[in-house]
Amino acid sequence: MKVAFLVDTHLNAGGGNTAIVSECNSIKKLLDKNIELSFLTTSKENKNYLEQNFSDSIIFFNKDLLINKIYLFLVQSGFFKFLIKRTKIKNLFEKLLFKNDIDLLIFLAPSDLIFFINSQNFIYTVWEFQHKNYPFFPEYKNIYFDIDTRDKTLKLASDKAFKIIVGTEKSKKDFIKYYSCDENKIIVRPLKSSMTNINLEQSFNSTFVTRIKNKKIDKYLFYPAQYWAHKNHKFIIDAFEKFSKENKSNIHCIFAGSDKGNLSYIKNLINSKNLEDKIHINEYLTNEEIVYLYKNCYAVIIPTLVGSISFPVIEGFFFQKPVICGVKNIDEEYKKYILPLDFEKPESLEISIDFIKDNPNEIRSKVLDAKSFFDKLYDDKKLSNQYIKMISEFNYYNKMWKY
Repeated sequence: MKVAFLVDTHLNAGGGNTAIVSECNSIKKLLDKNIELSFLTTSKENKNYLEQNFSDSIIFFNKDLLINKIYLFLVQSGFFKFLIKRTKIKNLFEKLLFKNDIDLLIFLAPSDLIFFINSQNFIYTVWEFQHKNYPFFPEYKNIYFDIDTRDKTLKLASDKAFKIIVGTEKSKKDFIKYYSCDENKIIVRPLKSSMTNINLEQSFNSTFVTRIKNKKIDKYLFYPAQYWAHKNHKFIIDAFEKFSKENKSNIHCIFAGSDKGNLSYIKNLINSKNLEDKIHINEYLTNEEIVYLYKNCYAVIIPTLVGSISFPVIEGFFFQKPVICGVKNIDEEYKKYILPLDFEKPESLEISIDFIKDNPNEIRSKVLDAKSFFDKLYDDKKLSNQYIKMISEFNYYNKMWKY
């Protein structure tokens, strides 16, 4: 049976895309003589990366061809879809899948290539759909995302996918609620960051690391997050303003991420509150520099409003750091391993920091429990068996026809 894993993201783009790299590494460990694996990608850079790191067959689809862009535009019209169905004309993407005898296509990330799927069977991965809960954020008002298109892709997946992969039980419940999906189609499979695969030498140094050392930033919270409004950097700024006024803490905070439209606002806010010496903004850090910050931080802080889980939480567990996090939306399974934030009370951050300082034994126990939870959650054999089980189940049905 031939299975293709679709990589329709840029592997060096950060954020959730580090999960794709990690998934590719997990897929490499799939050892089943009945499964013939391929990777399918829409990026030449990805193709080169995959060819260098994987022995499996690599298939390339040029998504940027004009004919494919036109098709993607037209296929969202009900009338055009009707014509395609009646005439049974295959688009270039499905022709490529047919040419390579692909029985099952697995989307490793959300992709608008789902609109190219008519007869191909597939499994679809869903990352988040928080625009349903927070439609008022600017990024969810079709400024940075086409929300209508996102909803169409998720509804298509709900209706047509063989299976749907989500990251947590809470996401499963919410997906059923918003997209009227059969719960038996949904598989909970945690997304794993590739940051946990980076082995950093103790002597690691860089211009950035030297700058941190020269500033004598010894005790800091670390918040790795792109500069979206929903990432709620403002909460940390408000909390630090309170620290500053009361002269209570010598702790710093380091932000790391790329600008998604909100960075200038965050910078202005920091400057207006005279917190430039306490809150440090960074962009374009290497993965190694991010790992360095994890390993040397006092705690990881995640005040994001969006998502039932986020990568910094998982990475904090792995690097055995206290994790200070908002609990409003987080999945129940993770709550016992974090220190909670109350978004309506900036002083709740100070409470968590004081708790870490005053209760070292309890914090050490919590950190070790979180690492143990991480190890069980991301057991390689368990995750590989998830894929094998889904593929085997499909293969059972697939043997019932051949046309």
